[in-house]
Amino acid sequence: MVTLLHGDDNVSSRTAFANLKDKGSVNFDAEGLSLLDFSQTVSGMGLFKDTKKIFIENLFSKKVKSFIEVIDLINESSKSLEFYIWNDSEVSVKQASVVKNLKVENFKLPKNLWTFLDNIRPGNPTSISLFHKVLEEADENVIFSMIVRQFRLLLSVYSNIRAIDEAKRMAPWQRGKLQRQAQSFSEESLLTSYKKLFEIDMKHKTGILDIPLSQKIDFFLLDL
Repeated sequence: MVTLLHGDDNVSSRTAFANLKDKGSVNFDAEGLSLLDFSQTVSGMGLFKDTKKIFIENLFSKKVKSFIEVIDLINESSKSLEFYIWNDSEVSVKQASVVKNLKVENFKLPKNLWTFLDNIRPGNPTSISLFHKVLEEADENVIFSMIVRQFRLLLSVYSNIRAIDEAKRMAPWQRGKLQRQAQSFSEESLLTSYKKLFEIDMKHKTGILDIPLSQKIDFFLLDL
C-alpha cells in the first residue's frame, strides 16, 4: 500500500503524516537519500521485521537524484510494505501517476483563506471579519503562517531587491494582484508589519505570547 499526503495545507498534512508513525517506523528524506540504504531497508523489512511502515519525505522534489529507482522499489514492494509519502505542496496527477496502487489524501486550505489574504490592507475592516470566517475552517497556526507568507510576498513584489523565488515563479496575473495589494502600504509599513509578525511568531513558539494567537492576529490587523 502507498499513501500520498500532500496539498497546500502542509501543516495539516504534516501532522497527519507524523501521527501515522509508530516506534518501528523507518523514515527517509528523499532529498538526501542513499539508494543502497533504501534498497537494503526495503528488502530487510519485507523479510524480517514485523513493522512494515516506511515514511518518505520530499520524494517529488527536484533535488531527488534516484527518483526512478526509488519509485521502482516502492512499486515492487507495495504489496508487502506500507509506504507513506509526504510532500509539502500539491503533487499533480501526472506526477503521482508513476506510483502504483496509490491512495491520495489531499489537504486543501479553505477557499475563503485566499480571499482573506487578498483583503489584508491598511484601514480595511473587512479583513477582520474574513479572518474570523476562516477561523471556523482552519487552524490559527495555519492562518498565521499564511499571513507571514503573504507579507513576505508583498515585500518581494514591492522591491526587486527583496525578490524571492516563490514570487518570481508566479504567473503575471498573480504578481499583478500582489503588486496592487502592496501599493496599499508604504515600504516602511510593510517592513514594520513583517517585523511584528516575526516577533509574534517567536513569542508564540517559545510560549511567552501574552494572549491567544487568534487575538494577536486581530490586533495585528487592526494596527495596519
